[in-house]
Amino acid sequence: MANAVILAGGLGTRLRQVVSDVPKPMAPIDGKPFLAHQMDNWMRSGIDRFVISVGYLRGAIEEYFGDSYRGVPIRYAIEEAPIGTGGGLLLAMEQLDDDEPFFLLNGDTYFDVDAREMMALHNAKAAGITFALFRATEPERFGGVNADAEGRITQFLSGKALIGQLANGGVYVIDPKTITKKFRPEGRRISFEDDILPELFASGARFFGLESKGRFVDIGVPKDYAIARSIMFQQSGDSGMYGAEKLLKKNLEASIAAKQKMLASREQMEVFARAAAAVVDCYKAGGRLYIAGNGGSAADAQHLAAEFVSKLARDRAPLAAEALTVDSSILTAIGNDYGFDKVFERQIEGKMRVGDIFLGFTTSGQSVNILKGLEACKRLGITSIVFCGNDGGMAKEKADYCIIAPGETTGAIQEIHIVLAHSLCGCVENVIFEGR
Repeated sequence: MANAVILAGGLGTRLRQVVSDVPKPMAPIDGKPFLAHQMDNWMRSGIDRFVISVGYLRGAIEEYFGDSYRGVPIRYAIEEAPIGTGGGLLLAMEQLDDDEPFFLLNGDTYFDVDAREMMALHNAKAAGITFALFRATEPERFGGVNADAEGRITQFLSGKALIGQLANGGVYVIDPKTITKKFRPEGRRISFEDDILPELFASGARFFGLESKGRFVDIGVPKDYAIARSIMFQQSGDSGMYGAEKLLKKNLEASIAAKQKMLASREQMEVFARAAAAVVDCYKAGGRLYIAGNGGSAADAQHLAAEFVSKLARDRAPLAAEALTVDSSILTAIGNDYGFDKVFERQIEGKMRVGDIFLGFTTSGQSVNILKGLEACKRLGITSIVFCGNDGGMAKEKADYCIIAPGETTGAIQEIHIVLAHSLCGCVENVIFEGR
């Protein structure tokens, strides 16, 4: 996605009373350097290379990370003497290979922002610099700004931001040309915040800001360092390590959205109703249900067969159902003699009769062995149902009943397949065994 420059050359004077033997970005959080946690977060957001500006006690950083971290390459800009945040940035920019926009981060602050959204805004507005902003929660601590309705920064406040005002979160997307047309590394001490930004703003550079609701922590402040673990691992609601809760929330929201889309599809609901009626009629006439799928869908096939044979929600007589995925001898014999594409087709030809129903799971709608199974059903006059995803693929044209789950990921599609399976079994139970 992009490169990131991390400013990690400061002296860390405010934190020395707590951590004195390592540079501030290497302060331990839950047994791991703060900087490593920060890089983990940005790598999850798509950063694919880092340039770290180092100075004070730089050996600790270089020794820990080396020239790559978890497969992501690292370069170092070495400050032989303190040259300020602006000097460190100018030095680090010499290590960039192109003129593409890059992220600028402070090695001692953490701000949970949406990197992709920031980059999208930056590109859409043709910005020189895009700022990550937040609403100040403490008075007289953070640099304040004003922005218009489109997000363009119109003013840098002369004092610190008051509670509720927009504040600079210290994360930026920068067009290198915005910097290099006015500044070059000269080895002198210069501040990015107090020197470079005001001069660029005064010259008319396009500054935009994106407000984020994510948590902010500055470990240079001892009280922030004391609570850094809980803040960082929350990640906008994540109370555990590695962003687990945030990912769970994202997946749940995607799952809910897919199910709501399914619920709103009158066409798919009607196809499912007709398919369920066909299964009811099959059982009433003494037929059997045969089910197949691949990978996780093979497990779904076995899951559904078990519920027909045993029960879903009520005590009742067993219903004849079989998953065509469970007999390893049959599967390997057919696979060895005829190819894996035919593992379901041969079983359909050998086991199924007119009046039975075949149900296939295929998230893509393109699984070749499911397609061949559907073709065998056509030849034999056997009713077929398929649960699939995407646009239905080729399965849509080959099955008698095709129910398409609208999820955008395999996981979301499979979750809807389970809902379909439970609904199908429940419908059959209700009709066949009503009142028993």
